[in-house]
Amino acid sequence: EGIKALVRAGMGISFMSIRGIERELQSGELKRIEVRGLRLTRPLLLVRHPDKHISPAMRAFKSALTDARQGQDQGSCERKVLAGTTRGPR
Repeated sequence: EGIKALVRAGMGISFMSIRGIERELQSGELKRIEVRGLRLTRPLLLVRHPDKHISPAMRAFKSALTDARQGQDQGSCERKVLAGTTRGPR
């Protein structure tokens, strides 16, 4: 929220997740800048509360992500993650 506020105030520009600024894009508060030929990737972390039980659904999701990462070179990443999150392990 702080970075969005700075950009709205005209203090600069920023790279942001589109999911985090959908409302601002629709309202016109922020404007998307296209940068042709630029493909950005970033590391993401899978996190959980340290004291909470790991449910079967959480375990299946983690397994699907691990399998998807290993199969990423074969182009199967999205299918495996979706299968793991919607139907559980196969």
